[in-house]
Amino acid sequence: MITGEGERAQPLGLGAEGVTVAVGRAMLLSELSLQVAPGERVALLGPNGAGKSTLLALFNAMLRPSTGRVMLDGEDVWSAGAARRAALRDRIATVFQRLEHNPLVPATVADVVGMAMPAAVRRNQAEVRERIDDALERMGIAAFARRPYRGLSGGEQQKVQLAMAVARRPGLILLDEPATGLDLDWQERLVAMLEELGSAAVAGVTIMLATHVVHQVPAGFDRVVLLKCGRVLFDGRASEAFTAERLGELYGCRVEVERRHGRTYCLGAGPARSEVAP
Repeated sequence: MITGEGERAQPLGLGAEGVTVAVGRAMLLSELSLQVAPGERVALLGPNGAGKSTLLALFNAMLRPSTGRVMLDGEDVWSAGAARRAALRDRIATVFQRLEHNPLVPATVADVVGMAMPAAVRRNQAEVRERIDDALERMGIAAFARRPYRGLSGGEQQKVQLAMAVARRPGLILLDEPATGLDLDWQERLVAMLEELGSAAVAGVTIMLATHVVHQVPAGFDRVVLLKCGRVLFDGRASEAFTAERLGELYGCRVEVERRHGRTYCLGAGPARSEVAP
């Protein structure tokens, strides 16, 4: 699991209250409100451009909304001072679609994972080393420790990002299309890991998973938020979200829904009927 042996992170609660994010004339999020309780596991689904990454950036306290309030642990992030905001960020781990890294910097995989440590942990090099080794082992990439990060494939670099989240031992994990670049085997391993985190037996972390692939939503993520054009289309149970009607409205095409082995699969069935020529 993400949290370390014998310790519990304090899960963070999240809130967006009437949030709007505008860049020029583009409206990325529009008067969006959403509350996530500490310890909840939430899947955020939507097509490309729906605003999923923007919402995660708000909850990572890296993006300031144009209007509205972003709440972390019951606090208005942008009314808090810079030191308090930094302390909240130390309790968050984010796995991006792609990690921005200067290819000219000859960092090893262990170096990159070490960069994820909160400031308070970095003072203790023995703990840093233990966390790095533990995270690489858990992700099955201990053999990569001394390899140059810049020499890894895209999928291998994504595994390193997941190891960074493991090493951080956070109270909130934000996952932005985490299966990007992973082969089928590692996609399934990722879902299994998130299923473990989503089980009732595991506590101590709040998780928000953003994806546009329905079958990558693990069991245990029973709350699903459907996001389209910067607005919440639906917020509720997975069994009610994953219907042909709702997913067809979300993706703008006809779909068929199949359920196998406890997972839901969304299959395209052609363009929307209004777009089909008579």
